[in-house]
Amino acid sequence: MTDTTADPTGTATRRPHGRDEVVDSLIAAAAELFSDRGVADVTVREIATAANVNPGLLHRHFGGKDDLVKRVF
Repeated sequence: MTDTTADPTGTATRRPHGRDEVVDSLIAAAAELFSDRGVADVTVREIATAANVNPGLLHRHFGGKDDLVKRVF
């Protein structure tokens, strides 16, 4: 069974699995959101949603938003 969720267009998307996929997804999602709206206007929950992961995984792998910002930039 594949773990998927529906994106806003109704298309099923695969959730990232494993440390490397989760970290890569979070960095990519954060970079895109920061580019569009700026660091201050993006929440941890928005990053996790865009990355298709649980918000707790951002804290597990980065410690918090500030550490993720450092990785992105």
